[in-house]
Amino acid sequence: MLIFFLIAIAGLMMLAISVIVGEIFDFLDVGDLFDAGDIGGGDSGGPITTPAIALALVAFGATGILTQWANWGTALSVGTSFVSAIAFGGLGAWVAVMFYRQTAGTDDAFGSVVGTQGEVITSITSTPGEVQISSYGGTHTRLARSASGATIPTGTIVRVVEVMGNTLVVERSSHESEESVATGKVRA
Repeated sequence: MLIFFLIAIAGLMMLAISVIVGEIFDFLDVGDLFDAGDIGGGDSGGPITTPAIALALVAFGATGILTQWANWGTALSVGTSFVSAIAFGGLGAWVAVMFYRQTAGTDDAFGSVVGTQGEVITSITSTPGEVQISSYGGTHTRLARSASGATIPTGTIVRVVEVMGNTLVVERSSHESEESVATGKVRA
């Protein structure tokens, strides 16, 4: 039972470290060893992630503890623990792939607005404001933060310098066109 307990603790520690540091395999620069192709879409590197492995270890250890506590034989405990680890690790990998697909589509779509100019419609202070930009044949309003941390008042023409999730990182445009300022129109 001690071995199962140690495996479960190792899984919990691995999960805790991945929450603090991020993907452990990327941090150690051995992520290519776990590249299972383009299963997750984009640059996900595949479904084998630190949380999925940690979840499998915790499931293996916890199932082993429970089966040993129920006085199952060692072979049956190990076999059941292995099946549990595969099931829960697979569930963790599936959740990671689904989560990545949700954020990857958004990041890819918003990534093309870098360089686009827009107008601040809600002041950007130490908290995000809103910027109106023209892209994809329409005008869109998005949350935005200042790249420098400076306050940007309503009506200021800004340029998108980065996209972080669904939030645009903007800076004051150094080339505000007289037409944009005079007519209040936003240009792409």
